[in-house]
Amino acid sequence: MALNKRERGSFDFGHDRQDDLIVCSWNDNSVVTLASNDTVEPLAEVQRWSAKEKKKVLLDRPNLIKCYNSNMDVVINNASQIYLKLLRVQKHLPPVVRIPQAKRQKVVPEVRHSGVGHHLRSMPKQRRCRLCGKKDSMLCGACNVPLHKKYAEKFHS
Repeated sequence: MALNKRERGSFDFGHDRQDDLIVCSWNDNSVVTLASNDTVEPLAEVQRWSAKEKKKVLLDRPNLIKCYNSNMDVVINNASQIYLKLLRVQKHLPPVVRIPQAKRQKVVPEVRHSGVGHHLRSMPKQRRCRLCGKKDSMLCGACNVPLHKKYAEKFHS
């Protein structure tokens, strides 16, 4: 029977005598599997909340899991210290790759002031008006510049 189908607190393990390795699976909230050269015994009792019984219940926990959990505090502490040091160092380093911002294309004055084909058309996404900076979904057909209706004449004169 699969371990996750068994009751909470049950465990199973396998031992490789040649490499002196134990693989242990323990059913807590979900199945926890560890491989180590530590032992499964002695079993320690731990308290867990049972939603079914609405109270704390005692479960048997293998020694292997207990040792892993007790040493995880050190690992997490060490990792957080390294991360904080990296953050401090990273603040003062210049970026390795700079991503260029899109350059605003200048409209050729001859096209801008020609007076031919400057009809505003709608576009699917809003862009910022070249004169006032507010978002609008209108675009000059000849210049390819986003403009509000009220600024179109001013921009082309």
